[in-house]
Amino acid sequence: YEDLNGGILEACGIMFSRDLKVYLYPYQESESSQITNSDNLEVNPFIKPLFEYFKMNRKIIDLNGYNPEVLNIFSQTVLKMIKNGEANWEEMVPSYVDNIIKDKKLFGYKPVDQKEKVKV
Repeated sequence: YEDLNGGILEACGIMFSRDLKVYLYPYQESESSQITNSDNLEVNPFIKPLFEYFKMNRKIIDLNGYNPEVLNIFSQTVLKMIKNGEANWEEMVPSYVDNIIKDKKLFGYKPVDQKEKVKV
């Protein structure tokens, strides 16, 4: 938006004039931390009034009906685990997805050789 004369206001005006809606999926950094949604999201004070305007006019909407057990699973963490050959990443993705990743050796997945498992 830096190249727009109206800056961030013009950028938001262009985006939201096309009946755009932003659906927010809740966020939870760890199991013991608070669930973050649009009600408690930390927003820069300079754009907070704009955020509140969009929220009040239902341009920013919280998603409901989510599974709280998966809120602290992050794709970057899973990807790192796959690339590093770490265990238990399979529990963080749907069962059919782990099979696809293993079958097609996606994301740098390398099957663990049975010989490497048994130390002689």
